[in-house]
Amino acid sequence: RASPAEFGARYQPAGPVTLSKPGTLEHWLAERYCLYSHDARGKTYRVDIHHRPWPLQPGGAEIEKNTMLDWLGVKPLHDVPLLHFARDLEVAAWLPEVVS
Repeated sequence: RASPAEFGARYQPAGPVTLSKPGTLEHWLAERYCLYSHDARGKTYRVDIHHRPWPLQPGGAEIEKNTMLDWLGVKPLHDVPLLHFARDLEVAAWLPEVVS
């Protein structure tokens, strides 16, 4: 059984709003149009969503505590995380469908 993990940070925007361009890492990370979930009984669900492009800003953070990977014995790949900030975005979601 995994140990409890803790994460604490202060997070804020650190630059102007932009829309990600197709083919960029930011676009791949942010522009998702379905979500997946898995329950304790082993069922996987898919929820289709729709939204306008995310109004992204570079993000800045002061990470106070991060033990999220400790139970795996893994260190983060980078000392400086890749962060984005979005104030808000309206999203339309459909009912979940069982996919397995």
